[in-house]
Amino acid sequence: MATDTPRCGDYGGRSRTTGAPCQRAAGAATTHTGHGKCKSHGGNVPGAAAKSERALADAMAREWFGEAIKAVPVEDPLRALKMLAGECLAWKDTCSGFLRELSDVEYTSDVIGSQVRAQVLVWERALDRCEHVLTSLARLKIDERLARIEQDKADMVIRAMEAALKAAQVPAERVPLARRQFAAQLRVIDGAA
Repeated sequence: MATDTPRCGDYGGRSRTTGAPCQRAAGAATTHTGHGKCKSHGGNVPGAAAKSERALADAMAREWFGEAIKAVPVEDPLRALKMLAGECLAWKDTCSGFLRELSDVEYTSDVIGSQVRAQVLVWERALDRCEHVLTSLARLKIDERLARIEQDKADMVIRAMEAALKAAQVPAERVPLARRQFAAQLRVIDGAA
């Protein structure tokens, strides 16, 4: 007997005695999520629809992002924050494109009434996120800190080079030439990067 009515067994419900898929109708509150169960298997329990929604969202997230997102330690948080700011601005620009495609920022529904379109709300959220991240960048003086870090690295390299020249007992008259050659090599390496 074929039927289009969703059955509890379609969503994992099983008979306790036979182990076969349950043939009872799935509860209406839970079938729209793709995880419907009959009354006996928890379909009418308070919160079943919300639980079913969460299960569907979890399944979609696992399918979208994979079973687990691999966390990688942030080695350079200042650069990571600058990258985040760039991504926020790119997303804001993408959202601005959504707005250009709209003919009207509102729509009217018989059930809800007048509503602002979702594209407008997403764009506003993108603006808020950009403001938050850019304010953080400005407050933390990221560019100054990065410049200081680069200068500290350069000073460390120069000290190491001078210590190596001294350890190699390079004559004092040859040290300026070694420094110039060293600086030229750093420029070549920096240009190749």
